Amino acid sequence: MRITPLCLLQLAVLGIVLILVVNTSMLNNIPSKTNGNDIHVRGRSAENTNEDKLELLKLRAEKEALNEKVQEMKSRENTLLKLANDKATGANDHELLALKEQNEKLKTALTAVRERLFSLENDKKGEEKKQTDDIATDLVEKPKKVSRPHPDTVEPEGLPPESFPSPEKTAVMRKDETHRRSFLRNLSPEQEALKAQGYQNCQFNQFVSDQLSLHRRGRDTRDPQCYGKKYYPSQYLPEVSVIIVFYNEARSTLLRTVWSVLDRSPSHLIKEIILVDDGSTREHLKEPLISEVASIPKTRVVAMKERGGLIRAKVHGVEHSTGEVLMFIDSHCEVNDGWLEPMLDRIVRNRKTAVAPIIDVIDADTFEVKQAIVEMGVFSWTLYFYWLSPRGHAMEKPIKYGVDIMDSPTMAGGIFAIDKEYFYESGAYDMGQDTWGGENIEMSFRIWMCGGKLEISPCSRISHAFRSKSPYTFKDRDPGRTIAHNLNRVAEVWMDEYADIYYNLTNNKKYGYGDIAERKQWREDHNCKPFRWYAENIASYQFAPLPRNYHVTGQLRMVGTDSCVPEGLSGRVSMRACRKWKSSMDPWFFTKTPFEGQIRHETSSGSRCLKADARSSGSVSHVVCYDSEKLSNPLGWKYNHGEKTLSLAEHPNLCMAGEGGEVVIRDCVGGPDQQWEFVQLTESGTLEAAEWKYL
Repeated sequence: MRITPLCLLQLAVLGIVLILVVNTSMLNNIPSKTNGNDIHVRGRSAENTNEDKLELLKLRAEKEALNEKVQEMKSRENTLLKLANDKATGANDHELLALKEQNEKLKTALTAVRERLFSLENDKKGEEKKQTDDIATDLVEKPKKVSRPHPDTVEPEGLPPESFPSPEKTAVMRKDETHRRSFLRNLSPEQEALKAQGYQNCQFNQFVSDQLSLHRRGRDTRDPQCYGKKYYPSQYLPEVSVIIVFYNEARSTLLRTVWSVLDRSPSHLIKEIILVDDGSTREHLKEPLISEVASIPKTRVVAMKERGGLIRAKVHGVEHSTGEVLMFIDSHCEVNDGWLEPMLDRIVRNRKTAVAPIIDVIDADTFEVKQAIVEMGVFSWTLYFYWLSPRGHAMEKPIKYGVDIMDSPTMAGGIFAIDKEYFYESGAYDMGQDTWGGENIEMSFRIWMCGGKLEISPCSRISHAFRSKSPYTFKDRDPGRTIAHNLNRVAEVWMDEYADIYYNLTNNKKYGYGDIAERKQWREDHNCKPFRWYAENIASYQFAPLPRNYHVTGQLRMVGTDSCVPEGLSGRVSMRACRKWKSSMDPWFFTKTPFEGQIRHETSSGSRCLKADARSSGSVSHVVCYDSEKLSNPLGWKYNHGEKTLSLAEHPNLCMAGEGGEVVIRDCVGGPDQQWEFVQLTESGTLEAAEWKYL
């Protein structure tokens, strides 16, 4: 007897109806003990604690089972749709119509399950529980402990074949690139309107993003030397909870982040992907997102009851996680092949290590993936995060550039991996900070000063859509005040006497810092090192403008004139009128060892130095100090107190001169245009010679 497509469909629908009935019965018998943010709860009676734990675990297990059933139903739906559209089966019009009707019933059943899941996730029944900002680790499901051999006792292994480039991947990438470029020009008026709306919503070209596949393949940005690297065996690596916080994110960028993790990670290493909704207001991020995510493996949405800000949302995600390692990723990223194993290898070898990848660039206008250079994360004395490349620097240890692990003084904060237990042991986040801003600097100082370390793994690559400004508002205060408050807490708790440098450069002290007693006590209880140790041993790239580190400070004036050498970020130096108003910090420092003889000033993006082109033009320019600090001393100057001249340390016969309003290098002749002095503004408003110290 021939089994017709209609018979197959009827059998499938019968099975699905049974699944729906069984699961609905199970769900109706689950006691409702939770509300939207069900984890960080305090003050419950001791006799109810164990019961609550069991019910929470049971509820999570039932939700996971329901997710699996939904995915099974989705698979059957796709099979039936394919059967209904397959003309080769010989089905007549009547059978095709019946198939369509039955398929609609299947979709209705699937919708019912999704609605039940949505109801389960947002159940408002049960007693109201007091919400606090405490990290309630007593109610968190503990990660499964895995017994793994010591790294020194096992043979390292290379990445699996699917992590390497292939002709097939290249072909897909080229096809995706052609598709992407087709939406960059010759747009219709309707498309231009959509593009403008996307920029308004997200500050990137959402229109182009929405045209791209959620599985699109960008270029492989790894150094080819990475392909030969070996790591701790994959079978022993810890399972990972990927935590992605989002607020009013575009659907395409959010889900492409998720699918890139699933598509380019060994399945056994991804325990779960937790999407933390920090109070989004856009409709596509409510029930439609939960319904769509229900069919994505290992992925779920956890919603905050109200906007809490990035810091609290991250902690909320951690509280819901069950993996041994936490992997924080921003909501507009795409991971590269082979991204995960290099970071997990470092954590297995030292669980007190937080590891960040190299962050490539997704162009905000074109959505092209662009390769970033290998750099370490650093900070300026305004506590502004930026990047520096350690290639060839005099004070950095030699490494195989682009491949070897690098120590990093700070991290960007949005994308990093850390052992979950160590996340709590190391102090989690400072919950006195608000929304976002400065949490990465605070965590960086704390981890280094209290026994941990930060590393960057150049063979781990994750691309990120960088925007010129944030499209989102802070939840209750203006960004400037919020960030200043957060950074003040960092300075007060961690920076000791170096905090004065930060305050002098920013004038932020007026914004306050709240109650820091608990965080200062935490630092004391954990025997953390002084900030001077961190500054001199970890952030050694950074000149600290403290009296012990410079010979003299002030404006640099041509003797007998009112012309001074101005500070600046880049480019050739021209003279200008000396400043007659008081500044919080003098512009120039004539430095001591290990930055001997530099003429240096501080900016929000690091230090700038005066550098002379002694070989050709004879010009003097503002440059990033770090980039020129080689084994030689191209930034060094020597001051002759008798003749008041500044000569080059490497070319003593060449002196700084003022010529036609420009600062240049000329043969030393001792004329008035080559005489300089450091001056400071007095209380009476006059400029007088500054005092030299520590000669």
